[in-house]
Amino acid sequence: MNVVEPGGASEDLIRHNGQEFGLVLEGELQLIVADETYEIRVGDAFSFDSDRPHGYRNLGKVTTRILWINTPPTF
Repeated sequence: MNVVEPGGASEDLIRHNGQEFGLVLEGELQLIVADETYEIRVGDAFSFDSDRPHGYRNLGKVTTRILWINTPPTF
């Protein structure tokens, strides 16, 4: 589970081998993948190739919780 507090964000855009999948369980998140920005909310799912530059930020006022899966694992 990935938890992002209000105002929290990834440090920079990152890229690595693999794929990522996610499902927003609570809150909302701005997801950046390459040149696209997405506003994702509760119930929204996403997937992308991890070799594309990506990052995120919580612009909302509540904690965001995401079931976030990377393959292969990066942690």
